[in-house]
Amino acid sequence: MGESTCASKITAKQCKYNGQRDKERNCALLSVNELTRIGLERTDNAVEAIKIMGSLAEEYGFYGPEGNDEGTGESLLIADMNDTWIFHIVSDDEKGTSAVWVAQRVPSDHVAVVANLFVIREINFNDSDNFMYSKNIKDVATKRG
Repeated sequence: MGESTCASKITAKQCKYNGQRDKERNCALLSVNELTRIGLERTDNAVEAIKIMGSLAEEYGFYGPEGNDEGTGESLLIADMNDTWIFHIVSDDEKGTSAVWVAQRVPSDHVAVVANLFVIREINFNDSDNFMYSKNIKDVATKRG
């Protein structure tokens, strides 16, 4: 995995209460650091790493550094012996209750450059061989215009 920080207009706060969330503490539990560790320790291929990181971020929230929207989104290049993927993630809202993410397979005859910018521009929702995404991606995009 290789990481590239990206800017996002959506920021969430990190939970600072022993990892506990309740209605009074709107915060997210996971940063890119935790997600990559979990993906690396619990899976042995790129697709499974994306699925576990994405589902956990959706369930427990994703945050970037507080007070700096230039680093609140993240992009990961994730590769194994057979596949290479680009994975983008941001918080879904300021409460940090979930995350929005998308992943795109890099074809074997292509290269990908991610230089601190999100590079996935279009998602083919009918192409599950080359795209994965969060359940809420369309709703959040529509809500935010």
